[in-house]
Amino acid sequence: MKENEIKEHGYGSLPISDRHKISKILFDRYGEAALSSIPGVYSKEGKYGDYFTIFGGTGFMIPIMNINRQIIGIQVRLDQPSSKTKYIWLSTDSKKNGTNSGSPVHIGWGQILLQLSIHFWDRVIPYIH
Repeated sequence: MKENEIKEHGYGSLPISDRHKISKILFDRYGEAALSSIPGVYSKEGKYGDYFTIFGGTGFMIPIMNINRQIIGIQVRLDQPSSKTKYIWLSTDSKKNGTNSGSPVHIGWGQILLQLSIHFWDRVIPYIH
């Protein structure tokens, strides 16, 4: 993929190390309540107390966006997939201060004009972004 496509779609890599540093930046900017609501982020007990970090295997991150272009989930294409799965949801519902990703619906955004049809009962309302 071209660099502008990667940036436009918000793709990224889930790093192997220093995930706690990314979480610390987010914590300082947005606070504990915000981090506790992000699937994939959770509290881990360390030598000096609890700290936030990011869970999951390494891989290619695919942001899942809603119609308002807000990231509502992240799916990871694993670098080393198992025989059972290539993709995982970034989710930490069973971890301290973690949350579930659910199964969000993704709206794909491209460079071309996007026209969606929103079905409302028996009517179709065109939506152009």
